[in-house]
Amino acid sequence: MEWFIFALLAPILWAGCNVIDKILLTKSFKNPFTYQIWTAIFDGATAILLITFLPISFSYPGFLLGIIIGIIDVFSLLLYNKAMLVEEASRVIPLSYLNALFILPMSYIFFGEILHSQQYLGVLFLVVGAMLISYKTREKGKFIFSPVIKLILITAVIWAFLAILEKYSLDFINPLSLIVWTFVGFFIGAFPSLLFPKIKKDFFIMIKKIDKFILTLTILTLIFAYSAFTLFLNALSLGSPSLVVSVATIQPFVLFVYTTILTQFVPNYIKEKIDKRTVSLKLIAICFIFSGVWLITV
Repeated sequence: MEWFIFALLAPILWAGCNVIDKILLTKSFKNPFTYQIWTAIFDGATAILLITFLPISFSYPGFLLGIIIGIIDVFSLLLYNKAMLVEEASRVIPLSYLNALFILPMSYIFFGEILHSQQYLGVLFLVVGAMLISYKTREKGKFIFSPVIKLILITAVIWAFLAILEKYSLDFINPLSLIVWTFVGFFIGAFPSLLFPKIKKDFFIMIKKIDKFILTLTILTLIFAYSAFTLFLNALSLGSPSLVVSVATIQPFVLFVYTTILTQFVPNYIKEKIDKRTVSLKLIAICFIFSGVWLITV
């Protein structure tokens, strides 16, 4: 059961990262490019430290694939940051689990994995859950959905492709080394945006405004993220990958709990709709998404 504890703690920490991302983006940075460059600095510094003090593999093509993954992830996280700026975190994160929809056909194409009937049912559950979590209101006879659903769908496709690429990369390199080279790739991919004058100007203006609050939250989210990665990798090494991934789907529910509590006690930092109708709809949608991912992965 040790693998279960590790697998359970990882999404709890990742949900904490989501909350901090939301706070920093909406209250401080307000620019997805600026926030991305800021976090890339820490990823780059972490990669240098780990390469210096740990036996990180330089095996080819493993390290190159890791860098490519990091560069591609720049685009997906940019879309994620944009979504978090304009939408409730408890809607964005459940939608990101739609990557399971796209992993299925990709797994068939690249690895020849055969789909089973329960996986098709899981796809249906995911689609229903996505529609419910993105549904916002009804105006003049029309159903209005969250404006970020397009952004998250693109993000989900990219994350699905990266999952396939990561699976292939692990044939050549160990998980810790892959993470380190992914950090390097993210650092390399994020900084070219400074070539655009407006982004460069916004970034340096923001750097001058960095205070203890922003720095503390940034360090905290990095600790959460790196700890979650470590726990997740340990869970994978001890238990079944499909079961570990299934446990990780509690992240949307944990995030929902976090944002609901914070909305009650510190609405200046996190404020989401918590009326009975909205809360009920979100919970039902999260249950559908959880069930869908479970059916697909188990």
